[in-house]
Amino acid sequence: MGKRAGEEKTQEEEAMEASSAFSAPREVEVERERKRKTKNGAEQLEEEEEALDFEDPYEDEYDEEDRLAAQMKAGASSDSDAESEVEDEGDDEQGKEEEKVVTRAWRPGIDTLAEGEELDFDPSAYEMLHRATMEWSCLSFDILREPHGALRTKPPHTAYVVGGTQAETSKGNRLFIMKWSDLHKTNQDARDSDDESSDESDDEGSDEDPKLDFRIIAHQGTVNRVRCCPQMNRLVATWSDLGEVNVWDIDKQVKRLDDPGAAGPPPTPHQPPKFTYKDHGVEGYALDWNPVHTGKMLSGDVEGCVCLWEPQEGGWAVSKIMHASKKKKKAAPVRFSGVSEGASVEETQWKLGGSGAGDVFATASNDGGIRIYDTRSSTAGPALALLHAHTSDVNALRWSPVHHDLLLSGDEDGCVKVWDERYGEVPLVVMQWHKKPITSVDWHPTDEATFATSSLDDSVALWDMSVEIDEDAEERDRGAKQMEAEKNDDKMPEQLMFVHMGQEHISEIKFHPQIPGVVISTACDGFNFFKTCNI
Repeated sequence: MGKRAGEEKTQEEEAMEASSAFSAPREVEVERERKRKTKNGAEQLEEEEEALDFEDPYEDEYDEEDRLAAQMKAGASSDSDAESEVEDEGDDEQGKEEEKVVTRAWRPGIDTLAEGEELDFDPSAYEMLHRATMEWSCLSFDILREPHGALRTKPPHTAYVVGGTQAETSKGNRLFIMKWSDLHKTNQDARDSDDESSDESDDEGSDEDPKLDFRIIAHQGTVNRVRCCPQMNRLVATWSDLGEVNVWDIDKQVKRLDDPGAAGPPPTPHQPPKFTYKDHGVEGYALDWNPVHTGKMLSGDVEGCVCLWEPQEGGWAVSKIMHASKKKKKAAPVRFSGVSEGASVEETQWKLGGSGAGDVFATASNDGGIRIYDTRSSTAGPALALLHAHTSDVNALRWSPVHHDLLLSGDEDGCVKVWDERYGEVPLVVMQWHKKPITSVDWHPTDEATFATSSLDDSVALWDMSVEIDEDAEERDRGAKQMEAEKNDDKMPEQLMFVHMGQEHISEIKFHPQIPGVVISTACDGFNFFKTCNI
């Protein structure tokens, strides 16, 4: 994923600056008033929200986050001003004859824009849609499980997210530990429906703006991957493009998000990692915490090496358990046979439940293979080797959290497949719809048939495998379908439920594990937090 262009900073301190702001869709966002006052010829912002108030008695340690917060509020005010101008222009146009606008669903990679056409989203298709922008984009992120309860359906929602940046300079990178709050429904029809179905609105106070509060930790190198330990949220692992895997303790940062006015010095942005492993020697992207055994972890690199992390007093014992076949004659013996010579391990994940949970893991590689290993086994080979699972690089891989034997994968050609570990090399589902490489896949946390995919065609697609084609209806409508097929061979798949767009170079997506149906995506132009009307 390419780095975003920006002004060159001449000082290390300036490299730590960022601008972050939430914005709701223009059609539904409520006008925000900018409050400013002038003193000694300099423009200063009044404090608008407690969550964005960074009072710091230790300003030497905390002044960077003060500046970031001030810029964040300034950015939000600028958005409001722009909307005011648009609304004023709309008022001037009142009374003029409105032109008839014809709308149709956009198919990425298939449709093209004619002269005078433009893309716009339909706000009625979303229950909520919020955006957060940063100075430097986050290539990867993860969601912290927090104590507000599982399966939360009543807004406003709160989410805790950890993201890692890809800044212009290596020293300019950082981890963002973020708290997104007051995330209300943005679809007025959905809010009206709630009002009619209950005496008290589920979305009370929806005129309030969403809030973004955050803390930062300086990070050496671009953050290729971020993963949060499921049993201990305070532990966060990161893969750096400098060839290092770091483990961080973010407990102080999270506590400050919940209690900004807590006594004592704030956490320093220049906090060192709790543990660093440098023996990979090259960068990587594969990283996953064990869902059963606390503190256990896997990391995989671009030379085909996979390391097993096992917690011990004072840190971790890290051992290489797999490397590419015939990689080096002098390489130390490893436990498992690995990917083909010269191949990279793009993704790895422990099995989440069922038989082998916490002991079985899968790897995806750029030789087109998917391999499943069992750490309890004494044999060197994988328990299941899908050596030709895909005809191109396998970029993404994810075990199902509901139907534990199902495995979802996506490749460089835009093809998505669903596998059943029990039935070997024949995929259950093949979806060839995206026109560019798959960048990320994820399962719905409670619906066994629903999953999401993101692609370099700048789209996030939501799928439902339970949708079956009505053969009788197809037979009755065969003539019409044949005519349509002759006009356009690229029909929309029956299982495709929703296509979300509006972001550029989407690199990672995740369903929120505690808010049903909510998807978070990160791209070059920031984060999207959304819930569709049909998932």
